Amino acid sequence: MLKRANISIKGNVQMAGFRTFIGNIADSLTVTGFAENQEDGSVKVVCEGEEEKIKELIKAIKEKNTFLCSY
Repeated sequence: MLKRANISIKGNVQMAGFRTFIGNIADSLTVTGFAENQEDGSVKVVCEGEEEKIKELIKAIKEKNTFLCSY
């Protein structure tokens, strides 16, 4: 069953390549969705996929960076 997650990533995340980084991980996990910069400096990620794959995506973001990630 597919799940949907709304993820907010805070910190210095609106840098060149960050959304591409997320997209590459999501693609490798067959998770679909989008990432967009927010006015407050955070990045919003909305994604769909198998629950375990979404958890892997969140884990990969947290491991690569020290950003505050909530969903």
